[in-house]
Amino acid sequence: MKKSKEVGVLTFHYSNNNFGALLQTFAILNTIKNIGFNVKIIDFKPTPINSVKQRLFDFIRFALGYNFTRFRREFIDIQMIEGNIHDLNNRFDTFIVGSDQVWRYRDEHNNLCRYFFDFVNDENKKISYAASFGLDKWHGRDEITGKIKELVKRFDNISIREASGVKICKDIFEVESELVLDSTLLLDKDSYENIIGSKYKNRECKNNLLSYMLLDDTNKNQTFFKSFAKRHNLKFRKLKGRKISNKYDFWLFNSVAKWLYLIKNSEFVVTDSFHCTVFSIIFNKKFIVLSNPNRGLTRIENLLALINRKDRLFYNLESIDEKVLRDDFDYVEIDKIIEKERKKSIGFLEVSLRGQK
Repeated sequence: MKKSKEVGVLTFHYSNNNFGALLQTFAILNTIKNIGFNVKIIDFKPTPINSVKQRLFDFIRFALGYNFTRFRREFIDIQMIEGNIHDLNNRFDTFIVGSDQVWRYRDEHNNLCRYFFDFVNDENKKISYAASFGLDKWHGRDEITGKIKELVKRFDNISIREASGVKICKDIFEVESELVLDSTLLLDKDSYENIIGSKYKNRECKNNLLSYMLLDDTNKNQTFFKSFAKRHNLKFRKLKGRKISNKYDFWLFNSVAKWLYLIKNSEFVVTDSFHCTVFSIIFNKKFIVLSNPNRGLTRIENLLALINRKDRLFYNLESIDEKVLRDDFDYVEIDKIIEKERKKSIGFLEVSLRGQK
């Protein structure tokens, strides 16, 4: 297997409403740079099949997320697609897909197959890093499954983010894969504090926040946690930003730096988001996760099992009591676990890129 020279990464870098998507892009990019390779993020955006009204709403949401555009300009090296996507084979000799839910099944098969490198030549290296299927089962029918199986078997190295994904690879696509960390966990705390420092230099904040981010929120949830915060003299703060339309779910989003800043300076974090959970761990925070099966529980269950804290996942409000705030985390031990897995995961990338067997 040959050594890589120029690396192109295909991932979910384009979102203007997803902090985790941008930060995992930042992380995989900088990890590959740290290993010693030239790397860029491929500027592929799936073509949506939406009504005129939906496209208008998507445009408004994109505009409201201007802070994400700023982050990409400042922190992400992007390779534009000029002409045909197949021309990228002349620009890169190695292609990496991941991390995030890049391998989650969706009905738009042309977009789906891009993330299995249907456009990459046989002679160029193909690697998946922490690719996720999103759910614990593959939902594709026989025809598309057969096509994906052929594409997956062209990969030189395959790594997956969840144990259920390793099983899907073996049982459905008949390939072996390695379990690795989400790319956000490949960088240490200092890397993210540099992002915070780009906007919040020398600004101190008391750790008296209850930071709140539920992707699928309800008034009942908000009322419960506002009351919880008040009882414990904590300020209730929404991590996403400010909602400006309940009817259309329009948000004026915080910057990525502010999102990280608020988590870092929280006393307690409440979330149903995988990446918000990740950064609560990175910044050594007390947190709880509310179950959200619609978003996929497997990734959060795997993460909490890794750090031996599955007790922080709650399935209803009634099971949450005052003990969750008093219960300390053993972050000395948790950090050791993460560091061990980090070395193993970076090792997978190094071996894959350097062409070692």
